[in-house]
Amino acid sequence: TNGDQRTATDAYHFLVNWFERFPQYKFRDFYLAGDSYAGHYVPQLSQLIYRKNKVIQNPFINFKGFMVGNAVTDDYNDLVG
Repeated sequence: TNGDQRTATDAYHFLVNWFERFPQYKFRDFYLAGDSYAGHYVPQLSQLIYRKNKVIQNPFINFKGFMVGNAVTDDYNDLVG
């Protein structure tokens, strides 16, 4: 897989490893946020975290939500004025 989905997968693996390395943060609320091009990869990473958390009993990531500001979504919606 290439592109934004690969970025989401790589970021997910980073987060899982980070929470294993720093378990004191594991149970804190976790939010994702970004702007501009994050309109592509933040929702994909959020969806991946949500889906992974559903299939394991003790989620690695205490995911609560995400937000994007001034997000790039697609050419049509971004350029309509």
